[in-house]
Amino acid sequence: MTEKTCCDDHKMKIFGNVVVGAKGQIVIPKEVRELLDIKPGDNLVMVTKHDMAVWIIKNSDIEKFMEYMKRELEVFSALKNS
Repeated sequence: MTEKTCCDDHKMKIFGNVVVGAKGQIVIPKEVRELLDIKPGDNLVMVTKHDMAVWIIKNSDIEKFMEYMKRELEVFSALKNS
């Protein structure tokens, strides 16, 4: 799967498509598992945004992720109000 960088200032990466199987399962691409250090047995949190996006976050990273999101919102708010 080829990685594509999107929105450099937000450090977003696109890793291609995954297919949802008959049981609703997806396979997380190897490149993503390696990047996020996802191992068998890890617990993940599923978060949806505006009923059209899904984030998958390791339980062990949720606090760090929420702090990151808080900082992003503060930057966005500052730009919006300037």
